[in-house]
Amino acid sequence: MCPLLCAIALIGTQPDPSTAWLRMHAAPIPDPDALSPQTERALERAIGSSRVVMLGELTHGDGTSFRLKTRVVKFLHRKMGFDVLIWESGLYDCAMMDAALSGPLPIRKVARMGVFRHWSTAAESLPIFDYARRTRGTVRPLRMAGFDLQPSGSGSGRQFETMLGWFDGRPELSATDRALIRAAQADVERNPRSMALVNTGPLFLKAYEANPIFFDRAWPEPAFRRRVLVSAARYAEMMALERERQLGNVPFAVPYNLREKVNAENLLALLEGPFRGRKAIVWAHNTHVFKGLPGRGAGVGLTPGPTEPDSMTRLVAPKLGYGLYSIGVVAFQGSWSWLGGLPIRYHDAHPESLEASLRSLGHRQAFLDLRSVPRRHPLRAPRIGLIDQQNPWPLTLAWADGFDGLLYVDTMVPRVQLGSR
Repeated sequence: MCPLLCAIALIGTQPDPSTAWLRMHAAPIPDPDALSPQTERALERAIGSSRVVMLGELTHGDGTSFRLKTRVVKFLHRKMGFDVLIWESGLYDCAMMDAALSGPLPIRKVARMGVFRHWSTAAESLPIFDYARRTRGTVRPLRMAGFDLQPSGSGSGRQFETMLGWFDGRPELSATDRALIRAAQADVERNPRSMALVNTGPLFLKAYEANPIFFDRAWPEPAFRRRVLVSAARYAEMMALERERQLGNVPFAVPYNLREKVNAENLLALLEGPFRGRKAIVWAHNTHVFKGLPGRGAGVGLTPGPTEPDSMTRLVAPKLGYGLYSIGVVAFQGSWSWLGGLPIRYHDAHPESLEASLRSLGHRQAFLDLRSVPRRHPLRAPRIGLIDQQNPWPLTLAWADGFDGLLYVDTMVPRVQLGSR
């Protein structure tokens, strides 16, 4: 019996091949505010000549990942030639914000013009706006933009007035439609929660589509204006579908996937239009930068079912090909918060998860290039894990299929809410 028992015991002590590979290839990040030379070299090797780097996050309240992402953005700008930062925030709002970065407005107000409050009022992500402002006037400023069809900041406050100006004196926007828009503006002034103005979005797109050749020739930046109009119209459609979802008439995926589709179109329009040929960073949630279906945890090449959430990056990946490098964020434990509210504890990591394997390395933070995992390696096999702690359902994930790289955090700390100054 002893030889057999000894053999079983010996097998039980064999090192996990996944952990052994991780130990050799994970680049530690001792301080989230200062990448080590080893991590910088690992990022350079992994990203290589990629033109677009996606940076995810587990929630919109992860303070540690905001610090890491801010540091990675600075590195990509300084050392690797990335000079555009595109946010999961409003297309129009962020254009206003980018223009304001060159002016004297206080940086907190500038940030609030464009991006969602998750980032504009967080102590950990606000420094990237200061950094972008300091690059203005240099030979290679860091530009900012947004891909989202949703309004996100104070910059959208005058969006509909601006769109009216685009059609000034033109018959394509009828007097009846103008009156409807003006009445909706007055309604919003009385009740800021009113959706009346949002619901007029399709009127502007209808006016453009009545004479697109004229407007494309007459307007400055016609492609940008066209995407703003499409976004306004589709946002109204999305919100109508969301109301139907709340009544139980349509699945969650219907309004959600409309947003992913339009956001993918907006992102490609930015990359192929004003930022053609330039290297860009995209800041968004993990579920938007996952290269497959986030609810299924599987990769590129799959099509969502009628009730299944899609991913913007799954939609843009075929167009960008190997020039896209998507980095997800994972964490073993910790908590997050909505806009400085009470901490929300993370869902526990599974003992056999990738997060648990990464924790065994003893790093506080680390970067891992998944593209370099050999074919048929155990790390390419599906294993349980989490890509979303806001909606923490465990998935059986093909990690190296859905992400090209990972930023690992051992213990996530919630974002810190800045004061109203």
